[in-house]
Amino acid sequence: MRHLLGLSAILLTCGASSAAPWVSATISPEDPLVIAYQTDAKSGLNLTFECYPALALLTIYVISDANWDEGASYADVVLPVFIIDGVQYGTHEFDFMNWEGYESISSECQAGYEGFMELYQAIYQARGEINVSYFDKSATFSAEGAKAAIDTVENACW
Repeated sequence: MRHLLGLSAILLTCGASSAAPWVSATISPEDPLVIAYQTDAKSGLNLTFECYPALALLTIYVISDANWDEGASYADVVLPVFIIDGVQYGTHEFDFMNWEGYESISSECQAGYEGFMELYQAIYQARGEINVSYFDKSATFSAEGAKAAIDTVENACW
């Protein structure tokens, strides 16, 4: 839980105004959580890669700046559509979740491994725009710097 609080502070205070298009960071060095993310300034969505090395658990998140509404009825799973370098990826399920009080979707490497890795590799190898949309949300991220930032996460995880 303490990882999430530190991560929440970084993701919601840093964003598209950062000098680097992608940001990587280690939260809580004594029990590390390694992240790489980029914020779409227009939508406020964060595309985040996260690894908790103690479990070798790699997760992809799309984190919204919209507050989670406890009274709302949210879908359990989401099929986001990613368009990466003009190729559409939209068959891998993400879980809809309350992430520290914010709406988000996430997918762990262990959940649907082949679909996860296909999406992961597409983002990792992207050369142009990375677009994502689900429900009423959409965002565009830059591939510039993604590979290096994701390498930081991957190297911590495996």
